[in-house]
Amino acid sequence: MVAVTDRAAKILSEVQKESEAEHTLRIVNGQGGYQLAFDEARDDDQVVENEGKAVLLIGSDVADGLSNATIDCEKGPEGVRFFLSR
Repeated sequence: MVAVTDRAAKILSEVQKESEAEHTLRIVNGQGGYQLAFDEARDDDQVVENEGKAVLLIGSDVADGLSNATIDCEKGPEGVRFFLSR
């Protein structure tokens, strides 16, 4: 199972609000690693919530590769950067 820090969950919520997207962010396999993309929830997703609202979807296709990982973030001059730690 993937853990998400409270700070990262809050930032994910802010990103979703700012984008006014109808969907939720999902971790997907991309070129060179994992990326975030907006998508609809699926039955087998791990759903991360912030204040009762879904802010991140983790599908079974990436969950094994992220097993026991923690997602956190930091704000810098170039914006927000999300990172994984194990």
